[in-house]
Amino acid sequence: MIYGSVRIESLEGVQVLRGMYMHPDHVRKGIGKQLLQAIEPELCTTDSFCIPRDHLFDFYGRAGFKVVDPNSAPSFLSDRFASYIDEGLPVAIMYRPEGQAN
Repeated sequence: MIYGSVRIESLEGVQVLRGMYMHPDHVRKGIGKQLLQAIEPELCTTDSFCIPRDHLFDFYGRAGFKVVDPNSAPSFLSDRFASYIDEGLPVAIMYRPEGQAN
């Protein structure tokens, strides 16, 4: 059985954490943390971004991501963020600098 997955993508010189998905029966059991630890070496190679929903800000914050002004992010992420806001989604752009190990 697959309990969770994580997707990262390299775009325009940065890493973008595109999604983390958990089986509903296995949420809040440490699997998400293990998935982030598994991709840690890749996250350290360049600046990294994600656009999580508000209930995940603390989770990604513990992995070294911080909420940033959308205008300080690459334009493709600012555009994506704006479309999510237009849809009414409670999201923020979060950033983690290159080389920051967790």
